[in-house]
Amino acid sequence: MENMEANSQEIIICPYCKKVLDKKPKRSKKCPFCKNRIAVYKGVLYQENELFHKIREERHQKAREFMQFIIRRDREFYESDEDEYFFEFRAAPDSCNFCANMSGKKIPYKEAIRNLNLLPPFESCQDVFCRCITEMTRKKDEPKSEKGG
Repeated sequence: MENMEANSQEIIICPYCKKVLDKKPKRSKKCPFCKNRIAVYKGVLYQENELFHKIREERHQKAREFMQFIIRRDREFYESDEDEYFFEFRAAPDSCNFCANMSGKKIPYKEAIRNLNLLPPFESCQDVFCRCITEMTRKKDEPKSEKGG
């Protein structure tokens, strides 16, 4: 019985130096060998930069799923006059450079539902959680441009 427990114990390895640790840390802490900070997330050990990317991808995936839900929920309303609607992006003041450059851009509704990657969160967003705001607007609600004379 004791041999089975010893065999079933997990070997814990530092994600940086790959040395075997005495026990699995429950919280983030420095490796006793290389002194790098080991990040712990949902019981898995990561290098800090790996964890940043993992959390970012999880949050972006949840946001994409939510955007898909909203589009499916409101599809009947917008498809009745789909040429009239488009998505307009607004970046928060503290957004990353990519999102700041996307601010004010408009994507036609018809194009966006065919390729949801055109909507936030953008793959190129450098933030853990994309803070872009997407508004649905109509062409007829746009201010008319004034011609100089």
